[in-house]
Amino acid sequence: MRVFKTKVFAGIARKWNMGDAVLWRAAAQADGGLMEADLGGEVIQQRLGRAADGKPSGFRTFTFLRPGIRAVFVHGLATNERTVPRRDEMSALWKLAKLMLSYTNEEIAMALHAGALIEVMDDQTIS
Repeated sequence: MRVFKTKVFAGIARKWNMGDAVLWRAAAQADGGLMEADLGGEVIQQRLGRAADGKPSGFRTFTFLRPGIRAVFVHGLATNERTVPRRDEMSALWKLAKLMLSYTNEEIAMALHAGALIEVMDDQTIS
């Protein structure tokens, strides 16, 4: 499975000090069915904990997931922020998920080259 983060999410992850290893493990767990919520339309919600505090004081991520193929981290919020997206926000997420998860390898390469997507490396690649 290939794992990506959007340019916007990369900024959020940097602010939270969430490295690629944490994101890769979260994507692998989601791929195995371990996630906070399946929001439909290949959009999932997961909690990621702060290093010292664990999940209750951590962050909530919104990720597009096509199991075994691709995961794309697109948005994140602190767990104390609003947790339920509005209907119009969900509609936009579903449309974007459908588009991004259908990208061809050429379209992914173009998005990577443009900096719109950043590939998340697994633990072995990072080490």
